[in-house]
Amino acid sequence: GYSRGGIFATSIAQNMGLTHIKAVACLATPLKGSPYAKYSPKRAKEMIPGHPILEDILAKPIHTHSFYMAGEKDKIVPWENAIWTKKNDLVRNYVLPNAGHLCFIRDERAFKLMQEFFDEKINHSNSSQNS
Repeated sequence: GYSRGGIFATSIAQNMGLTHIKAVACLATPLKGSPYAKYSPKRAKEMIPGHPILEDILAKPIHTHSFYMAGEKDKIVPWENAIWTKKNDLVRNYVLPNAGHLCFIRDERAFKLMQEFFDEKINHSNSSQNS
């Protein structure tokens, strides 16, 4: 999920786990909110830092392989707000150097890192099931 879509992807992964979802990738996801949400239209108010929806997501564990990528220069969702900070061996965080919020739409580095993550997690999962 990209940006706010990563909130939905994280919530679905938390509720369904590895039984149904092998891996999830979230790019520039405002896990801890966005400082600009207070200026956004009404529909983005849940992205204000500290909002109960975000706090609920941060309080729940993640039970599936998850990849959180943040942009080092992202001003809309600062990288500190877009990575999973609880210790979890299923989670990998990555801060993409010199990247802003919109870079994920076309940045080859992001595509390559996601592909490597999915190849590793899905291939590992499939080989474990076949053993």
